[in-house]
Amino acid sequence: MEPVLAVNSLTHYFGGLRAVHNLNISLRQGVIHGLIGPNGAGKTTAFNLITGVFKPSQGNIEIFGENLVGKPSHYCAKKGIARTFQNLRLFSRLTVEENIRVVQRGQDKNLPEKYRIKQLLKLVGLENSTSNFAGDLPYGAQRRLEIARALAIQPKLLMLDEPAAGMNPSETDDLTRLIRKINEEFSITVLLIEHQMRLVMELCHEITVLSFGEVISRGTPEEIRNDAKVIEAYLGKGVNKLRGNRAKC
Repeated sequence: MEPVLAVNSLTHYFGGLRAVHNLNISLRQGVIHGLIGPNGAGKTTAFNLITGVFKPSQGNIEIFGENLVGKPSHYCAKKGIARTFQNLRLFSRLTVEENIRVVQRGQDKNLPEKYRIKQLLKLVGLENSTSNFAGDLPYGAQRRLEIARALAIQPKLLMLDEPAAGMNPSETDDLTRLIRKINEEFSITVLLIEHQMRLVMELCHEITVLSFGEVISRGTPEEIRNDAKVIEAYLGKGVNKLRGNRAKC
């Protein structure tokens, strides 16, 4: 089966700074893939390259076999790539319904627009907040609204950039269930950046780990959890030395 997303030898420089080097990712339909790494590892830069915010210095990006390099963000969206951002990008003085409506137009003509919006808001638990201003919602609800707005373009690939950032444990649990529901019910492929490892380990089928723009590990959550290179990238060499000393005791 042709991959939903194929990223090959992706490399990007900001002036003389190499932000991403030789990144390769292939995502099958229906998979949840985590892209993790310490701060500054190049994760959001990779997202910006895939979604047309930046043009890569080298490499290819394909969705269902079509090369997206050099294509603008709106073209990538039309091809089925939707994303959220680290920092909320809602229209805070528009209502919840209006935030969906701005991207809903021109989508599924077989469904009345109002009905489709109602479906999306029910999915994320905001069906009773349609007339509320987006900026007045609790933080966790704003995050869920941003996901609903991304889903309004009916994506094949949903890219979530730190969706649990700033959430408390209860909100994170709700978000975990929502992402799993989206993935399972609609078979939407998900590419996820996140620092909350509990969410990553519970949700992801496979994980790629970046450090200083390069892939240092790739595998299942269990494999990543026990990879010495990953532990070192997050916590430093001293941790692995300590683990080794404890093993000898």
